[in-house]
Amino acid sequence: MSIDRSTGLRMIEDATCPGCGLLCDDLTLVVEGGRIVETRGGCDRGQVWFEGRDDHSGGPTILGRSASLDDALGRAAELLASAKAPAVWGLAGSSIEAQRVAVSIADRIGAVVGIEGADPAGLRAFQRVGEVSATFGEVKDRADLIVYDAVDSSPIPERFRERFADEAVGRFVPEGRTGRTIVWLGCSDDPHARSSDFALKVPKDRQVAFYAVVRALVNGIAFEQEPVLRSTGLPLASLVEFAERLKRAKYGALVLGRSADSSAESEAKLTLVRDLNAHTRFVAIHVGGLANGSGAKAVLTWQAGAAGDIDFGGGYPAHCPRDGVRERLQRGEIDLALIVSNGDWPGDATPTIPCILIHDDHDPSPIAGLVEVTFPTARLGIDEGGTVTRTDGVMLPLRPPFLGRKTTQVEVLLGIEARLKDRSR
Repeated sequence: MSIDRSTGLRMIEDATCPGCGLLCDDLTLVVEGGRIVETRGGCDRGQVWFEGRDDHSGGPTILGRSASLDDALGRAAELLASAKAPAVWGLAGSSIEAQRVAVSIADRIGAVVGIEGADPAGLRAFQRVGEVSATFGEVKDRADLIVYDAVDSSPIPERFRERFADEAVGRFVPEGRTGRTIVWLGCSDDPHARSSDFALKVPKDRQVAFYAVVRALVNGIAFEQEPVLRSTGLPLASLVEFAERLKRAKYGALVLGRSADSSAESEAKLTLVRDLNAHTRFVAIHVGGLANGSGAKAVLTWQAGAAGDIDFGGGYPAHCPRDGVRERLQRGEIDLALIVSNGDWPGDATPTIPCILIHDDHDPSPIAGLVEVTFPTARLGIDEGGTVTRTDGVMLPLRPPFLGRKTTQVEVLLGIEARLKDRSR
């Protein structure tokens, strides 16, 4: 932190932005009094996250009425202790420290745990075939070929392209953009497609076939033109050229910006990257997702052995990838939900069961009026610190400018856990 002597403004340098899973850690926050008045270096999402936020002072509520923190913690613990089939949901917008306590509570009460924004199809593919990956920094330093998978027009974060890819100057790519080949898989009308070195308009519903054919070509299997055109929607010559570009790279990266629609789709991409390593060095990296979704997956893996959809109901952690919170809600098998870090409801309908909501008090929850106990808490990176994990697995510290001025998620969760321990004695 530094102070501009001419204006008296505080400067929080190298702040980490929890606006998305990219977690840019090079922002400068300009602070005047109790407000962030400027965000330097971030994208539009980062500015929305940090700036223009009113300092809400709402406290806990029980059935919509104001309550003391102690009473609210006691009521939450009472509900959790009496539930027969509870669920813990959310977590992706919380710090690792809060996630650890939430999972500990789930273990204590025998809850099923689900992560908002998780990619179950990708997880199943990862468990079957593994994944060759790398940090963003390694891609920046070494990649001379970058392939953007943007078939469904999901935006690739511009700051990733700026900091780690297209224009970034790397240790072994000192010439930046002129030393890189950019390939765009997606809509040909996209401006990024027009500025790329090579582009393919891959039909969204034929991605599995596309990646399977390219993988076969990489492995030296020959095809006739007509079956390839029929299955992928693309001419064989274009796929042969694409496969040869992949093999010629000194270091290639497949950039995935969204969750896969199916495990077959995700597996097709990961196996292509795996097989390319017989010819060159190639990695797959993920740049989408919520702020700390990767941290939630890591915490569940540390504490329960798998990265999502864990059921503690049997007295031990059991992985249930096709029978998680959403599925059980649809069948009416959940009787209480502890929602952490967001106000979204995992089911399709409005909640009809008691809910405990722990979320930052800047963003009113759409289901707040339906929740039995509500804990408005500090905003990650502004009033609450801790640690978060980028989608490439790199752990980063938060540097909040107003640490300590509001109740944090960690404090609420620890308070609930302490009361649950007291009830079990």
